[in-house]
Amino acid sequence: MPVVIAAAFPTAQAATSAMSAMSAMAATPRSASAAAPAAVTEAELTVGKPLTLPWRPGSVAARLRLQAGDFVQGSLAGPAATLDLTDDNGKHVRRLLGSNTLSRGFLFVAPGGGWYRFVVDTRDADRPGSVGRVPSAPGADAKDAAVATQTLRIDRVVPRAAQQSSQPPTESSAQSSAQSSAQSSAQAHTRSPARSLTQPSAASAPDSPRLRQLAAELARGGDTAAFWQRVAREGTPLIEPLPEPSEPSEPSELSERFERSDGDQPPDGHRRRSAAAAHPQTPMVLATFLWRGAERGVRLLGSPAGDHDDLYRLGNSDVWYRSYRIPASTRLSYQLAPDVPALDAEPMQRRRAILATAQRDPLNRRAFPADGIDVFQQKSVLELPAAPPQPWIARRAGVPAGTVTRHRIESRLLGETREVYLYRPAPAQAGHPAPARPGSDEASGGNDALLVVFDAHAYLTLVPTPTILDNLMHDGLLPRTAALIVANPDAQARATQLPPNPAFADFLAQELLPWAQSRGVKTDSASTVVAGSSYGGIAAAYAGLRHPERFGLVLSQSGSYWWAPGASPAAPPAQPGWLIREYAAAPKLPLRFYLEAGRFEQGRGAVDIFHTTREMRDVLRAKGYPVAHAEFASGHDYLQWRGTLACGLLALIGTEKARDGLRAGGALAGACPMEGESGE
Repeated sequence: MPVVIAAAFPTAQAATSAMSAMSAMAATPRSASAAAPAAVTEAELTVGKPLTLPWRPGSVAARLRLQAGDFVQGSLAGPAATLDLTDDNGKHVRRLLGSNTLSRGFLFVAPGGGWYRFVVDTRDADRPGSVGRVPSAPGADAKDAAVATQTLRIDRVVPRAAQQSSQPPTESSAQSSAQSSAQSSAQAHTRSPARSLTQPSAASAPDSPRLRQLAAELARGGDTAAFWQRVAREGTPLIEPLPEPSEPSEPSELSERFERSDGDQPPDGHRRRSAAAAHPQTPMVLATFLWRGAERGVRLLGSPAGDHDDLYRLGNSDVWYRSYRIPASTRLSYQLAPDVPALDAEPMQRRRAILATAQRDPLNRRAFPADGIDVFQQKSVLELPAAPPQPWIARRAGVPAGTVTRHRIESRLLGETREVYLYRPAPAQAGHPAPARPGSDEASGGNDALLVVFDAHAYLTLVPTPTILDNLMHDGLLPRTAALIVANPDAQARATQLPPNPAFADFLAQELLPWAQSRGVKTDSASTVVAGSSYGGIAAAYAGLRHPERFGLVLSQSGSYWWAPGASPAAPPAQPGWLIREYAAAPKLPLRFYLEAGRFEQGRGAVDIFHTTREMRDVLRAKGYPVAHAEFASGHDYLQWRGTLACGLLALIGTEKARDGLRAGGALAGACPMEGESGE
């Protein structure tokens, strides 16, 4: 039996207050001026030499002298904290790591020369979803003494003059995880950012009618001032009706990405069908992403192509652009990265350099998350009018809020301490009076269903799980549902434990659920949902396969069904689909499924979430499993998953009212389009 080490929230009231603010995504962030208070320690950093800093309430800082344009790579290891970069006078430059940033490495480009301060701040360390232990938490044990330090390290500084790759552009398979706040879709070409890209060929013109007009104006000797003034008023990306083809032109994203013929066979042998062909009735529009002014180029992170795409330059102007023909129901988040450093490094490191300059689109007024402290901590939102609504993600006045408490569980099976957040529904939800549960030691009442979901750093922040549950129960669409929101110790643990891992699945079944039962939580397999996204999606399906006696319901959001033992996004498997084959070979189990994927998750090669999710669906149905399946015009994106988590729950544990609504084809079905069980 696991041992509870500590609870970070001393009272349910404090937990509710903290979570309500976070779940509504309205928590007040540290202001730029407050991000860098006067620090006690001002040690000087040396490249390649780790610096140990004390962990204590408040802040501590270290200094480093840089030149304009220097590329800097480093890391912060230790208990939960934020890391901000300021100038020598304490003025905020950018946040390098948030308290809920899972990967604790950072990249940036120095905007100017002089001294910079790296400010480690622990004031947000106890926020729900923060990554790392909190040594000063109530009930802290002796082990905390060993982790009460931070290690700040600058691994390298590359001067701007040295940022020229000696390697030719290569193609690499890479997928950034949703863990790194889902910053891109599956895999992509790695290109040298040192070369400027113009239009695809001198003979072709931009697909965008607005850009064609601008090109003609420039050819007559005009400038771009009026164009940019209009763009600033209307916002970006440009959304235009599809132009009528007048003459053959260079292949565009339409032919490259979405209109492959059904007969195409990629090298890995997976038969591809284009996303457009899969949804022939979906209207399409032209979306054009823009950036004004860059010296060496601009990349798009989170594009509809699921790639790190280079923008094209319009002649010699200050206009950089890339156009895509996309469904009118598209919802995605993205960033733009100007002048990405070109590094003489391994392909994956060169690919990751995009994070040094990636930022929200300055001409797009919609940002995600809404409370990011600066442009580097936010993405921009492209959400077209036909995108399914997301009616349950915002805190509503008058809806009782459940309680969230933070716990540490010592796992014998994993040999480590895991943090888990326990959500209990409010004592009174409309239509769901709280039953008395013998043995419960909490005042918030019992539950009739249970959600176990991974990635607490995201599913308590970007995906406001407690708020979603509160709203669904208040609307009479879910039974009384408790939740266990499981945290990752770090990014490496996530990468090794969420892809099918017997020890982790056993921890869930043999330690986590018995612990929850001991606290009065109902854990019947027929009403227990195990859920996750990306690696968390395949982890959920594997938990069902290994422990169907515990987990009878599987909710998978963009599950990584391409995975095979020994594989990773940087090293794709020779034979994708290990878990799919395991299900095909196993006898049918008492399981039900909700599977979803984005139409922009087709990737290149083996790392293909869209098609492997379809294969998983087909194998499960051939075995006789009930499967609800959904596809959306989106990518590998928490902006999408925060809305569709509710859809999966309605499909698996929805009340009769929910099931009737999904079948009726009204507002509920519009928010949660799906086919199969609950979506016929």
